[in-house]
Amino acid sequence: MKARTKKVSRKRAAVSTPKDAAASSRFEADLITRGEAAELTPEGQLPQGATHAIVKNPDGSRKLKRVRFSLT
Repeated sequence: MKARTKKVSRKRAAVSTPKDAAASSRFEADLITRGEAAELTPEGQLPQGATHAIVKNPDGSRKLKRVRFSLT
């Protein structure tokens, strides 16, 4: 009989380096420049062509949240 092994969680904390942080901020800036990231309208809708919503935190910082995939 085969011995069972302990299951390991697939989600692990990402190790962030300065290079990773720079790549992440560049990715976010590029999304905003191309119009793929936008703030929600007053009705709570994402503008056409945008795939990410810009979410403002109470402390004033912003983060991007993936809302839908591009169909083009």
